[in-house]
Amino acid sequence: HSSRDYLCCLAPSPIVTCQPLPDQFTLSTCDDILSHNVLRIFIWIIGILSTVCNILSIIWHAKNTTKETRIVTVLLINLSVGDLIMGLYLIIITFANIYYAGTLAEYLEIWLRSPICSIATLFISTSGLMSTIILFFITLDRFLHLVFPFSDYRLSYATIVTAMVISWILCLGYVGLPVIFSINQPSQLRLHGSNSVCLPGNLVNTYFLIWLISYCLSTFLIWITIAILYTIILYTLKTARKEANRKTSKADKIIQYKMITIVFTDLICWMPLYIVLLRYFFGYGLDTHSLPFIAILSLPLNSCINPILYTIYTQKFLNIASTVLQKFRCCVVCGLKKNQSEVHQSHQRLSGIMSADFSQTMSDIKYLKNSVTSQVIAHMQTLSHDLSSLYKISQMTNLGCLAP
Repeated sequence: HSSRDYLCCLAPSPIVTCQPLPDQFTLSTCDDILSHNVLRIFIWIIGILSTVCNILSIIWHAKNTTKETRIVTVLLINLSVGDLIMGLYLIIITFANIYYAGTLAEYLEIWLRSPICSIATLFISTSGLMSTIILFFITLDRFLHLVFPFSDYRLSYATIVTAMVISWILCLGYVGLPVIFSINQPSQLRLHGSNSVCLPGNLVNTYFLIWLISYCLSTFLIWITIAILYTIILYTLKTARKEANRKTSKADKIIQYKMITIVFTDLICWMPLYIVLLRYFFGYGLDTHSLPFIAILSLPLNSCINPILYTIYTQKFLNIASTVLQKFRCCVVCGLKKNQSEVHQSHQRLSGIMSADFSQTMSDIKYLKNSVTSQVIAHMQTLSHDLSSLYKISQMTNLGCLAP
């Protein structure tokens, strides 16, 4: 019996049984970091989408900032940077899976001790925590504007910038210190332990276990706070409409659906992890098989959803995107019409050339026909003359006019 799955993959032939042996129900097998094709395809898609969408979000907000929107711009750019880090983590894992394909058990310890795996641990931990913190500040800013529209309770630009700088420093320090001490260490002294996708999950080491509990507890409390703030916002808007005897407009419905979507997507991404950990704290044991799947499948979804909700799904972005698509469509249609016109002109030129060639060919055939006919007639006349002469000679012979 071994405490590390991959050692059973390297067990010599005299050993009949070895536990635990990785199988298709685990995140990794003896050969690959990602055991299923579905996992590989999913991580490729989420990694690329997260990277592209968040880079697009950063460029968009950096180019479309004004004095009135600079607070929101700072928050959304920081959120995109945090989510972009998650996309980079997924890309690291996908390339590592390709590099160690078929030989994972042999080189797993080298991979787990490598600085790249430690960087991957840093990326996923930092991204998850910072994204949650920034979402809290975004929610707080909306809360102050919508619940207290006529008060002076506002987050200033200086306050937001200071809060972002402090949050990044604290987060990098909180995550970075255990990661730095994990580089080139045995499994019991690494934050990610023997996890092949470099997820922080060392439950054997007491210090790392305390770190993991505090990490999950802090994100859980922040998420609960976000859900409460959005609930208050929705209740306040509903109450204000009733007091004003105003029906729910289309714009109000869009705002409501967007807020509900934000809370619901956070619930989908984080709740499975919290359920597994709560079961562990209440004595039902830790589901070590489900935990990596949940962490690798559910948590990265937020990095794709956030740029869609906060950037792509905004009216300004949709209007500009619609204009660009219309121009692109116009260019394509005009290009097709131009090509069709050129093809039609080419067809006409080709038809004219073919018609001229056909006329010239028929003229040549007629000329050859007349020439051949005249030559045949001349030969026939000569032949007729020769036959007439031979006939006259024959007659003269029969009459005895010619001596034998």
